Amino acid sequence: MKRKMILYIRVFLSLFLAFTLKARAQVYADGRPGASLRMPCTDQGIVLRYGNGPDSCDVYGAREAVVNRVND
Repeated sequence: MKRKMILYIRVFLSLFLAFTLKARAQVYADGRPGASLRMPCTDQGIVLRYGNGPDSCDVYGAREAVVNRVND
């Protein structure tokens, strides 16, 4: 009984430490903090092509694309 309890405590502590150390935020070399919460995302490709705005206003890609997803 005592051995079993010690084993459970060791397993719990090992898992706890593993997840705690993994969850730490990355710190960049210059001291900036990294994100502690992350969300997986995928790139959907080009949303707004540049270079064809009125009077060449976006010839260097200076136009901003704003995309909102509705319903899901």
